[in-house]
Amino acid sequence: MLALSLVALVAGTSAEGERCDMDLCSAGNTCVSVSSTATEVPMCKRFCNGDGNCTGGAGSLCIITLGMTTQQICTTNC
Repeated sequence: MLALSLVALVAGTSAEGERCDMDLCSAGNTCVSVSSTATEVPMCKRFCNGDGNCTGGAGSLCIITLGMTTQQICTTNC
């Protein structure tokens, strides 16, 4: 039988769209490396179940799947 355990982490203060290399992300967000160039930047992204959960500006969508999971995060309007 497979045993699972949950771990609670302390929330930081970095909000959605902010860098998370110096502080943890606030509750409801996760730190992911994003890149539009060769240099990756750690940014807080909001967990979501649908577009209505996304608060990253007009056009922010719940369409990014994390790795091989079913968990999704929001895009951020730029």
